[in-house]
Amino acid sequence: MFKKLISMLLVAAVLAAVPYGAAFASPTEGQEQVIYMSIAVPYFDIWRHSDGHWQDTNGDTYPDRPTEGKLQVNSYYLPDESVRNRFKVTRVEAVPLLLNDRDLFERAYQYDKHLGNWDIIRKRYLRYEPDNLTVRAYFDEESLAHGACSLVWRASLSPLRKALDLTNPEVRAMLGLPPMNFAPGVQGWRWYFPAVITWYGVPKQVPDFYAKIDPHSVRAKPGQELTFTATFGLKENYPLSTRAVLKGLHVIGGKEYPVTLVPLDGAPDPKNPIEFQPGQQFKYRVKVHAQNRNSDIVVKINPVDTSNDANWSNNRDEARISVLVDVAVKIWPIKNPYVLSWLSSSLTPGVNVRAYRKDDGDPVPVKLTMNGPVGTKTLTFTLGGKGFKTVQYFFTVTRGGTWKVSAEAWPEPKDLESYPPDNRASTQVTVVKREPPPTGPREPGIHGELGDI
Repeated sequence: MFKKLISMLLVAAVLAAVPYGAAFASPTEGQEQVIYMSIAVPYFDIWRHSDGHWQDTNGDTYPDRPTEGKLQVNSYYLPDESVRNRFKVTRVEAVPLLLNDRDLFERAYQYDKHLGNWDIIRKRYLRYEPDNLTVRAYFDEESLAHGACSLVWRASLSPLRKALDLTNPEVRAMLGLPPMNFAPGVQGWRWYFPAVITWYGVPKQVPDFYAKIDPHSVRAKPGQELTFTATFGLKENYPLSTRAVLKGLHVIGGKEYPVTLVPLDGAPDPKNPIEFQPGQQFKYRVKVHAQNRNSDIVVKINPVDTSNDANWSNNRDEARISVLVDVAVKIWPIKNPYVLSWLSSSLTPGVNVRAYRKDDGDPVPVKLTMNGPVGTKTLTFTLGGKGFKTVQYFFTVTRGGTWKVSAEAWPEPKDLESYPPDNRASTQVTVVKREPPPTGPREPGIHGELGDI
């Protein structure tokens, strides 16, 4: 009994800090709610040496033996940083996780999956719990501000049949412990103290800054000057004035280049942090030149007086600059003219069709359409700057004559084209029918035959 009293005195500061279950929440803050559930599985080992004495496992200067009552303290932190950023922790509760507590486990598992599912937890940990296991969470306002608490376990280190034998080679292999040869009389036992920690909190009151850019997309020729309007603001649901840093970037090929934000309508100089009143916004002009490839204009706003924002997704906006391209097409007969022999009944003439890029910009999809005597044929492919693709269009004729074949090639989408006059072309294919040679006058009684041996 004296040893148990000493052990309890070692954690008196923890137990006296705050009454179990007390909450720190201002009446003006939002509704308290469960914000996270953690699954904790600490363990307690005891060892008996070959001379028969038991080791002091937890460093309280007293040996730890089977069947004794044990008091253990561990510190825990709310593991999800995004939850800590969005909520103020108001209190923490903890309960043991027992073999029949699957419903409790499944609720916690929705938040904390790092130890595995129910079958894993039950097999690895819950079968090795000591008798009379209890746990409580203790905290004060300072620890909650850091998302921290202390858990105090009480348990009886029994029975041995529910403990893992740490001298058993199979058990050591299962636990990932190195193999060891133990002297006669050595004993080692492990119990687990599983618990579910429930964290309660209220939403933090944080500013909601936003950034917008207009227009969101433009098409331009390389070198063309473009003007955008950037708007930065603080939504009115935050009651205090607060500062933010504004930034504009031209992103080209994954590299970021700063752009100048020119104040409009008396907006403050963005070179230093800007102070916003609730509901206030400022506008700035952004001027850039289109490159020879697609690029993006990005505007950002980040809070200065706090590390949090109510909605980070609207703290940036971007505009796409799609650079116009110059696609052209050429078409010409493979032969000119084609000759249809008097010995042949048909001929298959054709044309070459070449789609090509006159500019040197980023690759774009190109749609090539060919029309002729056998109807329409369409191909789609990608062409980079200065690239080209040549294909053929064939058709069959049975007589001499002239046939027209046309083609057109456009970037996708079509309005990316900068010079439409050379996106269409046509040509004529001429086929000359060769007549059989003259046979001359025929004499009576004479005839000729052609044959093969």
